[in-house]
Amino acid sequence: MKWWNQLWFSRFDPLPAAVCRIGIGLLLTFMFVALAPNWERFYGHDGILSLGEADLNSQRPADWWCLFVWTEDYLPLAAWWWVGLVAAICLATGLLTRVATITLYVLVSSLIHRNNYIVNGEELVLRMMLFYGCFAPWGQALSVDAWLQRRRAAGKTLV
Repeated sequence: MKWWNQLWFSRFDPLPAAVCRIGIGLLLTFMFVALAPNWERFYGHDGILSLGEADLNSQRPADWWCLFVWTEDYLPLAAWWWVGLVAAICLATGLLTRVATITLYVLVSSLIHRNNYIVNGEELVLRMMLFYGCFAPWGQALSVDAWLQRRRAAGKTLV
C-alpha cells in the first residue's frame, strides 16, 4: 500500500503540468481564432452539415451530447465561440483554471458531436488532455490562480 500512497498522494513539482496547461491554452486560443470566420458555417444549424436533412439522423451521433442543441433557442451560436475564446485565454493565463478546463472540455466535446465530419485528431487529443486536466493541478504554478493564492496567504500572515 505504500507504493499506492506514493503514487497518488506524494508531493511533486507542478511546473510540468503548468507548462502543459499553457501550451494547451495557447493551442485552443489559436484554434478558436482560426475557427472565427467559419464558426457558423461549421457548427450552425444550416451550415455545411444541414441539421434539417431527413437522412441525417441515421448518420449523426446523439444530439444530447452537444451544448449547441440544448441552447439553440436561447443563445446565439456566436456566444459559444466567445465562451471558448475567453476560457482558452483563462486556461493559458491560469485564471480560474479548473472552471476554464471544464468549460473547454464540454465545449470541445460539443464541437466534436455537432459536426463529426470535420473532426480531426486535434480535437480528439485536446478533449483527452482537457479531461485529464479536469483532475490535474494545472493552476498550482505559473498561473494567476497561484499568484492570487500566494497573495492571500501573505495577507493572512500580515494580519
